[in-house]
Amino acid sequence: MKDTLSSLFAPPVKGGGMEISMYYDYLIVGAGLYGAVCAYELKKAGKSVLVIEKRPHIAGNIYTEEEDGIIIHRYGPHIFHTNEKEIWEYANHFAGFNHFVNSPVANYKGEIYSLPFNMYTFHKMWGVSTPKEAELKLNLQRSEAYQELTGKRGKRKKNAGDSGSICIPSENNAGVSGNIGAPTENSTNVSGNIGTPTENSADVSGNIGAPTENSADVYQPENLEEQALLLVGRNIYERLIKGYTQKQWGRPCTELPAFLIKRLPVRLTYDNNYFDARYQGIPVNGYTELVANLLDGVEVRLNTDFLAQKEELSGLAKRIIFTGPIDAWFDHSLGYLSYRSLNFENERMSSANYQGNAVVNYTDAETPWTRIIEHKWFAHGKDPHGNEIPHTVITREYSAEWDPSKEPFYPVNDKKNEALFAAYRELAVKEPQVRFGGRLGEYRYYDMDQVIAAALRAVREELEGVV
Repeated sequence: MKDTLSSLFAPPVKGGGMEISMYYDYLIVGAGLYGAVCAYELKKAGKSVLVIEKRPHIAGNIYTEEEDGIIIHRYGPHIFHTNEKEIWEYANHFAGFNHFVNSPVANYKGEIYSLPFNMYTFHKMWGVSTPKEAELKLNLQRSEAYQELTGKRGKRKKNAGDSGSICIPSENNAGVSGNIGAPTENSTNVSGNIGTPTENSADVSGNIGAPTENSADVYQPENLEEQALLLVGRNIYERLIKGYTQKQWGRPCTELPAFLIKRLPVRLTYDNNYFDARYQGIPVNGYTELVANLLDGVEVRLNTDFLAQKEELSGLAKRIIFTGPIDAWFDHSLGYLSYRSLNFENERMSSANYQGNAVVNYTDAETPWTRIIEHKWFAHGKDPHGNEIPHTVITREYSAEWDPSKEPFYPVNDKKNEALFAAYRELAVKEPQVRFGGRLGEYRYYDMDQVIAAALRAVREELEGVV
């Protein structure tokens, strides 16, 4: 493994060109998970492959490195989770996984709440002990929110089958419609986040009901605040959603579109396992090893900015798989696609335990960071050899406005940006040599299992001649 890693961390490529005389079947731009899976599968199929990467390391945003026995997630925590046995087995072929279960907690002004919203949350919030009590309280909170909102402006009725509508529960209907939860396919994956564009916050077992024909009224929320109030009521919204979401997006919830929270995970069970997935865990030695094993035997060049040498590098291969921003390929000729970015502040501590959990979200508006990650707990407090670690490392994560000098993390999939992306996709059709893939190439959030599935599908299409 050490030999594989050292071969991938090549010295910087200096000057205006690369001393490469070989002509390849494929040039893959980006050494993240998508590019690495493509490289592995194409090489296995007998294709010659060159991977180039702008950063000084492989693995993209899932890059990890060991620091004094602790595996550090440099670009925020990533927990692998999937319901697909084939994808789980594929990932385990390249790395050994532990059995980490994602159970984030929320800190609201010193009060600790369990995530996702479950019976532990409701007991702390309202003192209820049974699912029936919690259900009644949730319905009361929703009804009060509905009455409050309709009192402020006229009631809007809409066909209950329309996307985004909220069915207000009555005694005979404990449910809510309108896709309670994540806006798009998030994601980072940002474990435990509420109001973040991630697939991670999808509905899970034990959710409160479904709409019926006897649903009382249908109300069309005008913004994210109204949407959240109708889904979970004021108490949960004020303490666990409002401040966090405003920090995440950099603007008040009343100025955010309702579609950002289509579903919220609500459970009437004492189950704080965030993911509703059959398989989950984290590579024992980190994600960098997993990606390195995928790239074993593949030629990789780091510190290489493809866009700065686009014409020269494009001539090195018959086909290009581009995993960078699709708008950057076209020199942002139609405008910049929008993202949210992140900043990270790391601190090593001599104490063995800072917060007792891998992820703690800070849901009040006053705390500047969105969450604190204590990395050692992703490995149950032990180093890769199973030894206890006497110190700890934490990372404070801050949401940030994006500009071209910053790393893009979350696409802003509003109507304006989706229209702009569609326009770039039209331009991409005129680039027959190029396949655009991955979260930046497709301008969407991907969980890691979805990345692997998309890359495998892309290679299958390439080998079948579907371009």
